[in-house]
Amino acid sequence: MQIKYSPVITIPLLILLSFYLSYSQNNNDTIILEEVIIKSGRISLSEKQNLKHTEIIGISEIKNSADNDISSALNSGASIDVRQRSFSKVQSDLSIRGGTFDQNIVLLNGINLSDPQTGHHNLNLPVNNSDLQEIEIIYGAGSRIFGANAFTGAVNFKTKAPENNFIEFNVSAGSFNTVNTNISAGYSGDKTTHYFSADYSQSDGFEYNTDYNRLSLYYENNTKINSVNAKTMGGFIDKSFGAYNFYTPQFADQYEHIQACFAALKLDGGQNIKWNGNLYWRTLKDRFELFREDKNYYAQKNNYWINKNTADTISWYKGHNYHLTNIAGSGFNAETDWVFGKSAIGGDYRLEHIFSNVLGNELDDKHKELYTKNDMRQNISVFAEHGYYTDKILVNLGCMAYWNQQYDWNFYYGGDVGYYLNKNILVKAGVNKAMRLPTFTELYYQGPSNLGNPDLIPEQALTYEIGGKYINNRKSGAGINLFYREGKNIISWIKNPGNEIWKTENLTTLNTTGIETNFFYAGFNDAFILNKIHLSYMFLEQDKYAAGLESKYTLDQLRHKFILNIDHNIYKKLKGFVSLNVFRRNGEFEFFDTGTMTYTGTKKYQTVPLINYTLSFELNKFEFYLKAYNLTNQDYYDIGNVPTPGLTVM
Repeated sequence: MQIKYSPVITIPLLILLSFYLSYSQNNNDTIILEEVIIKSGRISLSEKQNLKHTEIIGISEIKNSADNDISSALNSGASIDVRQRSFSKVQSDLSIRGGTFDQNIVLLNGINLSDPQTGHHNLNLPVNNSDLQEIEIIYGAGSRIFGANAFTGAVNFKTKAPENNFIEFNVSAGSFNTVNTNISAGYSGDKTTHYFSADYSQSDGFEYNTDYNRLSLYYENNTKINSVNAKTMGGFIDKSFGAYNFYTPQFADQYEHIQACFAALKLDGGQNIKWNGNLYWRTLKDRFELFREDKNYYAQKNNYWINKNTADTISWYKGHNYHLTNIAGSGFNAETDWVFGKSAIGGDYRLEHIFSNVLGNELDDKHKELYTKNDMRQNISVFAEHGYYTDKILVNLGCMAYWNQQYDWNFYYGGDVGYYLNKNILVKAGVNKAMRLPTFTELYYQGPSNLGNPDLIPEQALTYEIGGKYINNRKSGAGINLFYREGKNIISWIKNPGNEIWKTENLTTLNTTGIETNFFYAGFNDAFILNKIHLSYMFLEQDKYAAGLESKYTLDQLRHKFILNIDHNIYKKLKGFVSLNVFRRNGEFEFFDTGTMTYTGTKKYQTVPLINYTLSFELNKFEFYLKAYNLTNQDYYDIGNVPTPGLTVM
């Protein structure tokens, strides 16, 4: 029996109001920046000099998103597709401009924490919306700036540094016995700041085997040492969840447990020559259970897996999948202004390693008897960028020389130009080349329904783009972008119709055409009912050659996406935020009937209108929230055969 709607609130006080309680000594949580610096390149630029299509999701959209998970705030991005499995806190796949979840990179304060095992893990970061100041989305091919895998774009989550001393406590509860708690504290001194947050959430789930538990810890220190700024970061996340139908609908009792931690150091300084460098490390441990080992699900006995409810036995299942991934790297960048413009050079080194009992090459010596395979790859990137900027003419050129021990040296380049018609209106164009490495999962995975391919080669793409934007000191703005991406050797999970095995292959070509438009206005009078209005629309068309094969992820991109966000006043300190997100996904999927346990034909993705609403009220140092997600209780799929929650109240 499927449960799509459950308005039951588990805490008695929340029967009348599902609240979000915030006690803080800091009444002003919005930082107003006099000059916005965009880091969408190796060169630091003002917003008016930036030629990359860059979208900033501000603190208002972040604060009023459906829940405290970073993936829910990302939905405000015009060309962002967040494909949700279960709740957003469980697993969400990030797609940019019709790419797959492996074709972008995710950064935390500029540190690349993308996972080489699979893009499913890219959003497993130890931060939450309450930790963020803004989210920076850089659209388009970005390999010459960010390195390998910035194929369709990059997302940079920027945390907020405390401006004064505070302690903040948040708690919320709601549908499906979901409870979230968060505590954060900040200290601000003359030359140093400290920030710490802890977040815990759990839920019984909206459907069979969709329960979850999640714990995250995050710490950040900012210190000024003479003329050098140092940022130290560290975090930990522990997440376990029922994975109903996640990777195959044939087995409903899937389960996953993830632990990850990271540490990073960033330094920057200099005047005539500005420089910055970083060191970072991240480890992620992943256990996937095709048959959930739990007192209410399955138990192992004498090489058999026994269902605790039905007593059915399974003999062919050899055990769970275990993965331990480590990434470590360092980077350096130097930039300077001179008579011919702005120039920058830099380099990155990145080591990616995996231990596994499924992915990689056979180990001679078994690692603690748990991991039997491993693989490692080293990556070196050397960058150069130059920009020439006047009041009217903007030019930016750059390149990257990239070395990988398996694929040797490759060269990626690009350029963007712009012209100001007047002080507020910019027209621009650009051409950029990008690449992406296969993930360890795409190379090596072997399962009952999915097979990897160790002979895969990197993807390549050349993206052409033209557009324009209107800028007015962040109080109002508008933009339009048209792009065409020529993709070659695109990696996809494909299969012949009627076949049950998905295998990774390099498709010959995949070309994507898109148009993006956006408008916002935030210059209303304080007494007016509206605070901010934001509109955006995206259209994508993909032209593929796949020899009649079915594709699991590559060819079911969002075709249409329309967003309307309205931040408005109601009465005094009572405010509302409404978000309308209408989207239509391309393609169809083979529908699996859980009653007959058979595929019963294809099902098209439908147009989905999602309405979310946040009601907030401030009382002294307290804030109360009522949040409703999917107000019209839409029954839809982001991913074939994987159900999503209905109406959810927090």
